[in-house]
Amino acid sequence: MKIKLIVFSIILFLNSYTLSQQNIWEPIGNRLGGYTFTSFAIDKNDILYSGTLNGLYKSMDNGDSWILINNGLQGHDVYSIVFNNYEEIFVGTSNGGGIFKSTDTGGNWIQLNDSLINFSIRKLDINSEGHLFAAIYDHGIYRSTNNGETWEEMNDGLTQFSFQQMFIPKIGPAKDYIYISLGEIFAYNIVFRSTDNGESWEQMNFFSDTQWIVTFISSAIGDIYLGTQEQWHSSFGGIYQSKDLGMNWINLRSTNISFLLTDYNDYVYAVAGGVIRSSNSGIDWESFNEGLPVGNGGILAINSTGQLYLTMDFEGIYKTIESTTSVNMNWEVLPNGFNLFQNYPNPFNPSTVIKYQLPQHAKVTLNVYDLVGREITTLIDAEKSAGSYEITFDASAFPSGVYFYTLKTETFNDTKKMIFIK
Repeated sequence: MKIKLIVFSIILFLNSYTLSQQNIWEPIGNRLGGYTFTSFAIDKNDILYSGTLNGLYKSMDNGDSWILINNGLQGHDVYSIVFNNYEEIFVGTSNGGGIFKSTDTGGNWIQLNDSLINFSIRKLDINSEGHLFAAIYDHGIYRSTNNGETWEEMNDGLTQFSFQQMFIPKIGPAKDYIYISLGEIFAYNIVFRSTDNGESWEQMNFFSDTQWIVTFISSAIGDIYLGTQEQWHSSFGGIYQSKDLGMNWINLRSTNISFLLTDYNDYVYAVAGGVIRSSNSGIDWESFNEGLPVGNGGILAINSTGQLYLTMDFEGIYKTIESTTSVNMNWEVLPNGFNLFQNYPNPFNPSTVIKYQLPQHAKVTLNVYDLVGREITTLIDAEKSAGSYEITFDASAFPSGVYFYTLKTETFNDTKKMIFIK
């Protein structure tokens, strides 16, 4: 009987040990092993885009196969990838190519460098209105409000233009604020913030002459995080957190960081050699490495179901086997505020798409008016739940001209102009 109890105890221990060692990560089908990764992003349709020193690749089957999408990008390494609300892709290159756009999921690319002084792009980002921002090496921040067609300098209040990182939160109280880090490697790093679409900048209370800022991220509750790497072997990088939208910062953990990400449950992930995770806003951290090879991880991204993807130079791309979130959520369908977007295309013939967002249940009307203010049609007059919506306006029955569309709720009213050309 004693022997049976011992054997049973051993089996329980081995089962427990096996469960505790279950893999979290697995390599994707074709993980692009042997490549050096410069960028990685996932669009709202879960198409994967991977920038490498061998070109830009796309996968429409979760990484089982990849297509080289360099038509128009030859000779330019992609270091930044962003998407607008109309599924257009914008990329920034750092070796003189500047900014490119694709309207066909990467099949073809056109340059968008009008009014840019320098074509070495450190970072691209986009806000909820579709305004693009480019951090350009030694020349500051540039903004485009017309889908990249033209750019304007937005440097009022900046003390110098040696950019390292730029980040625009998509959710939370800091939504559409712009955070940038300025400085030189082996010199100093400081943080600036804009709360008015880049019109002006104010310096935050972060300064380091021993650390280099490499990544920013925000949470849904409004915490801002930045990650740093050491500049001298006698120093350490770290994870820093701000509870007041970036004004002041505290050190959460001293370790070299290469990337930060938050998931749909507001867990914070940090690439620090391997991956570590915090479920309580950075107070405690746990290893999140099971299934990863030994090596330095690179870029983290999350898809619509909550699965994480991680690039590892030369090792390839890995993904979590299960979703990291308890509920399948999508930030895009749980907006932080009311938004009415510019119709697309514009000008149009004969139809165009109008998108809008509601942060809560509301009675909604969406009306179209002619140039003299006469209501010509009602597109929506209904109760709507929180979420993201789109509707098609067909103007076939109306004459060419300028029209206006207005979205109204009890607490929100916004109007935009559109042009119909037959």
